Amino acid sequence: MTASFEVFDPARKVVSAMMVGLFLGSACLPGVPAPVATFVTNSVPISSQITNPPLVPSGSENGAFTLLDLHANIETIGVVVSGVDLPKTAELMYRQSGEANWRTGHLLMRIDDGRLVGSLFGLSPATSYEIRVLDGSNEISSATTTQPNELQFTPLTVLHVDDNASPGGDGSAATPFQTIQEGVNRATPGTQVLVANGVYHE
Repeated sequence: MTASFEVFDPARKVVSAMMVGLFLGSACLPGVPAPVATFVTNSVPISSQITNPPLVPSGSENGAFTLLDLHANIETIGVVVSGVDLPKTAELMYRQSGEANWRTGHLLMRIDDGRLVGSLFGLSPATSYEIRVLDGSNEISSATTTQPNELQFTPLTVLHVDDNASPGGDGSAATPFQTIQEGVNRATPGTQVLVANGVYHE
């Protein structure tokens, strides 16, 4: 499996991630400090493309969830919870809209700025999902729709990334970059970065 990233805006170096599932923790979430680029969909931030229904926050004596941000891609959804005195972890639940049963995702983790962050993986493209975050009596929920399977894009340049490649690659199919960050650094408007399946520690 590969992931594809396209750079659209030469001034902002905005990148579109066709699959954010390769990015663990904070790397895939806009506004979260990380050594890699912030990934958004198309040429505008994802948050401006998503219309969420009213949030349903509830609090407890130990803290309160106040805002749930969802950042949908093709097969993944980035989840960010803001609030007051948030716990170190929180339970993440999800289901396709209309389903009766909830599924359990990976625990959300609190980062240095106090927010809880995480991602849902292995989702279906162009599908509506309901999301719940829980911690004791705290609960907040919202919904979003994953992106279509393919974005309309014809690359001018193609760069390749493979975590099994030797260091010092030039991004070609024969000698790919070893890290996603190398691909992002070399990408210019109209560039497609193909990321091979693997584990990327960045």
